[in-house]
Amino acid sequence: MIVFLNPAAGGGTALKKWSQIRDELPSLGEGIEICSLADPAELALIVADAVARGETRLVAAGGDGTVHHLLNTLMMLPLDIRKQAILGAIGLGSSNDFHKPFVNSHLLRGVPLHIDFEHPCLRDVGVVEVTSNGHTVRRCFLINASIGLTAEGNRFFNSPDSMLGWLKKHNTALAILYASVNSIFRHKNDLVRLHLVDGEPWQLSLTNLGVVKNPHFSGSLRYDLPIDYTSGTFGICVATDLGLLQRLRLLLSLSHGRFPRNNNAWVKSSSALTIEADNDFPVEVDGEILLGGTASFSIIPQGIKVCS
Repeated sequence: MIVFLNPAAGGGTALKKWSQIRDELPSLGEGIEICSLADPAELALIVADAVARGETRLVAAGGDGTVHHLLNTLMMLPLDIRKQAILGAIGLGSSNDFHKPFVNSHLLRGVPLHIDFEHPCLRDVGVVEVTSNGHTVRRCFLINASIGLTAEGNRFFNSPDSMLGWLKKHNTALAILYASVNSIFRHKNDLVRLHLVDGEPWQLSLTNLGVVKNPHFSGSLRYDLPIDYTSGTFGICVATDLGLLQRLRLLLSLSHGRFPRNNNAWVKSSSALTIEADNDFPVEVDGEILLGGTASFSIIPQGIKVCS
């Protein structure tokens, strides 16, 4: 088994968390290899070598971004090889949305674990292709993606000012709240065109759009959607044309696990969708940010095995 340890996760607190739990981790057999990664780009070389040696147990020890990078590396492997790999995770990040909802039996000193290789489960893999100036970037994801408020908040969280940088190291909940409120006050609704596979396109003044497999995101925020990792569809949560007070109410509702349904907010289910705008906009994918004027989403049904 290879553990890919990202020391930069959790605002630089990952190594401290790792040192507190490493000697208490459940026995996972012999041959455990620890790779400390400052640069996620190293993943491709290490994973390719591991698979060539027949090692299929791969653990992302970091935040949601570490899981995201390991997943995308695995999804580039030939299908017959990828089918053998099992993705595990140890949550050392700020939000650890991949692990939610937290289950007490999977927590070690408050750190969530997905390292049961004896009982892996297949999960759908979301795919987004983001195009800007004729150049397309493809990313896979397991949690959710967003455009609008959530994406802007994540963009700020990933590139913080001095205050947010300090909060990320000392109080994750306050850091997420600070980033969320900052994006709410700065947000301007964008005119976009939304296409679902089962209907006519809409033109929307978009406040926020969530493309959901796991409804949890950004700390305590979550959509009130059921979790179904093998449905072959996304939950699509759309909020349109919200003013400042309405955006603050949306944040409050999501902090209590509720997404409103009204003339400005609605939920649908779809296996694919495309969002287009005249200018580039941020697209958040499992906490990572891409920029483009078109974002097309689809699903690879049951595309990866994940530890329970």
